[in-house]
Amino acid sequence: MAVLLKNADMHLGYLKSLLLLKLPRRLEFVEFLESIKLKLFLLLRVLRFDGFDLRESKFVGEVGKLTSLRYLSFRDCRLNNLPLSLGELLYLQTLDLRIKGCMSILPHIICYSLTRIVLSRSTLVNGPMATLGRFPNLWDLVLEDRAFLGKRLTFASGGFGQLRHLTLSNLPKLEFLIEEEDQCPIFVPCRSKDVTTLKSFQSDFRNCRVRFFATINVETSSS
Repeated sequence: MAVLLKNADMHLGYLKSLLLLKLPRRLEFVEFLESIKLKLFLLLRVLRFDGFDLRESKFVGEVGKLTSLRYLSFRDCRLNNLPLSLGELLYLQTLDLRIKGCMSILPHIICYSLTRIVLSRSTLVNGPMATLGRFPNLWDLVLEDRAFLGKRLTFASGGFGQLRHLTLSNLPKLEFLIEEEDQCPIFVPCRSKDVTTLKSFQSDFRNCRVRFFATINVETSSS
């Protein structure tokens, strides 16, 4: 079902999915969003922003009011930081951060129900694993397309207790995967694509609970 929003005061509490697309013509989009009363979207489970500059938008910080949200996407958006209100989304399962631009750091937010994170083009310099490892039910993690520009990814002690799938793709500066002693999570499987600078996996994986670990170097086609 598609709904054309003409009046910000429309009662839209029956919507369960909302896709916001950036149109070619110029719209006062930020002002429109800030005029929407998020508390009306009581049943919204899927919210996707596509192609917007949300760096100055106050609307993003209000997503914590969408208490039924399961899926949140900022695909191709410009976003400085994640809102702290994400921690209030008790049922959030998937967070899509295939953004444009960069985020300086991931905030220390814990979403207990979050099971999947896709992080792309964020150009993080500080290792994100300490924060990501705090999500207790995270089982699928994707870092792709320059999501991380550091040399080392470190799996901190006590983190990633439920992680089952780890995908690394196009991380041009990554050289080392490091796990603290006896704290390596189970990767089923781990895929590493276009990480041509990867030098080593530190320590002895025979002492870890690894079922399957593979590295796949794929030639990137030029466009």
